[in-house]
Amino acid sequence: MAKVKFCLVIDTETDFWRYIPSPHFGGNELIKWRINKLLPGKFSRGREGVSRIVKLLKSQRFPATFTIVGHLYLKECRGFPHFSEEPEGEWLNMMMKKRWDYWDPKLDFTTKPSFYMGDFIEREMRESYFDLGLHAFSHEALTLESKESVNSIIESAVRSAKSLGIKPVSFGAPFNMIEDVKEPEKVYSVLKKNGIKIVRFAGVENGLNQRHEVAIRKPFMKYGLKAVQVSHYFEGNSSKSLIRRILREMSLAVKLQNGEVYCLNTHDFTHRNISNLRVITDYALRLQKEDKIEIVNMSGLLR
Repeated sequence: MAKVKFCLVIDTETDFWRYIPSPHFGGNELIKWRINKLLPGKFSRGREGVSRIVKLLKSQRFPATFTIVGHLYLKECRGFPHFSEEPEGEWLNMMMKKRWDYWDPKLDFTTKPSFYMGDFIEREMRESYFDLGLHAFSHEALTLESKESVNSIIESAVRSAKSLGIKPVSFGAPFNMIEDVKEPEKVYSVLKKNGIKIVRFAGVENGLNQRHEVAIRKPFMKYGLKAVQVSHYFEGNSSKSLIRRILREMSLAVKLQNGEVYCLNTHDFTHRNISNLRVITDYALRLQKEDKIEIVNMSGLLR
């Protein structure tokens, strides 16, 4: 009998979302994305969201995985290629008529801290209970890239993390696009080759047709890598009714006794207000104190 585990995963992007929309967006969604970028106060700017998340979790010594866009591990850069990355980004060109690297400021953390977090990661995120993983190099849609491109992207993301002495083992794919029906093994094989050992899974793609699924289940194997399935998503600006639903799911999950994982996924830039996260972490800590769950990060699931 093994009690259920609770795993919090934060996709850490700072301002990348403002430059790279989802390839799944239709015309109306693309317009909404453009409007959201202009609305003051709806989303955090730069490091604001991740700073608040880190401050809260450190105050609670709360284990969590941060899947971080590889470029954010840097302290400075001169633009593409930073290492060996060659993202194709054909879908972005079709949507926005932009080269993939149009967003790159080619500066450093003192002048553009929203694209360079190496100093912050070194100073604030090297806690033993934080698992620092990867979220591609510059938020690429990996299943839409060739295998050669994926390899160049992941290799560069790993090198970026290693520049801070971090050897990432956890991975969350941008847009949760980690597997496609046409080439299901492509991304996994590249991740395994580059030292990744555990991935977040939310279903299989069919081109741009999403087939995302949520579930509370035990970790399982995917082409030689351990995988943990997303159980639910929430954001800093999610409704209170959604947060109550998540708490109900957590309370029901404690009845599971076969090593299942309740994996909760969120994005840093939505946490302009930290209250939703605090409600969830407070409840998780209470359940752990009552010996009903175990709080872990993704790398902890490898043990």
